[in-house]
Amino acid sequence: MAPLTVKQLGRKGRFANQLLQYAMLRQRARDAGADYCCPAWVGQELFGLKDPPPVKGAVDIGYKFPLDAAWYDKELFRGLFRPQEEFTHTTLDYFRGTNNTVIGLHLRRGDYGTFQRKSARWAFVAPTAWYVAWLKENWSRFHEPVLFIASDDAVAVKGDFGGYPAFWYPTPSSRHDAVVYADFYVLTQCDVLLISNSTFGYAASMLNERATEFWRPRLGEKKLIPYEPWQGPLIFTDEKY
Repeated sequence: MAPLTVKQLGRKGRFANQLLQYAMLRQRARDAGADYCCPAWVGQELFGLKDPPPVKGAVDIGYKFPLDAAWYDKELFRGLFRPQEEFTHTTLDYFRGTNNTVIGLHLRRGDYGTFQRKSARWAFVAPTAWYVAWLKENWSRFHEPVLFIASDDAVAVKGDFGGYPAFWYPTPSSRHDAVVYADFYVLTQCDVLLISNSTFGYAASMLNERATEFWRPRLGEKKLIPYEPWQGPLIFTDEKY
């Protein structure tokens, strides 16, 4: 059997989409009893992956990954994406030492809310007011809580959380540099996650083995709703802005 590949890996889709494309490739190759190969991509450096390079005759399975979280093998997924130690030292270390409850927020901005084609208009901007409302209702339930804010436009959103102790990283100039992964890695280590309708936050929740609560925005309900990371859709595509 010819090896399987995703020819567009590293070129089609942002960071979390690439994780999901790679996981799809590895799982389908395993299930088919086939070898795999793939182009160079950012995960090789971050996770120490020794991937065989593309070979002639490899079968391209495409870059569109399953959107059902239950499709993915949890053990395989988590085993693939264990970061190299050099990428795990962040500001989070301080808060772990103080026994704070770290509540992670992923607030997607950037291109969200700008798509005109109907097929992409599920990519809505969840208002910060929904997250603030959740915090007001739930803040007192946690021991010495502190916010971690991950966003592609932290400058625009952080002011809305001025009443809460918080930390974040500056917006990077490149989508795949160390700061982007620092955001992602901290989300995988938070005690509570409040994400956007985006694969970035959802993939982080799939890798998070600490959190006891997971919440995501639902457009029709205009609020955050609870979810289980290994059940249900990676993104809600049934509601459009």
